[in-house]
Amino acid sequence: MGDDMVLLSYSVQGLNSLLAICDRYANKWRYIYNSSKCAVIVMNGHQHNINENRQFQLGGNVIAETTDYVHLGLKCDKNLSTKRNVDDACTTLY
Repeated sequence: MGDDMVLLSYSVQGLNSLLAICDRYANKWRYIYNSSKCAVIVMNGHQHNINENRQFQLGGNVIAETTDYVHLGLKCDKNLSTKRNVDDACTTLY
């Protein structure tokens, strides 16, 4: 069983609903998500900055909003750019 996942939603409320489902499932099967290892990237052309009014919660913990994140070894950003991954691969090959 893998321990990495990605949740996608069009809204803050939708993502919080998905996180609540994950939390209920974790409670049922008696495991805990480490919210300090979680992050939210908002991919929206109209929101260029992190909005401190948005809150994402997993259980009783707030998940930080960030502009980039490493998931399964791939560097992800809010623009879905592959430049950093290509640059790293080129450096490694060199």
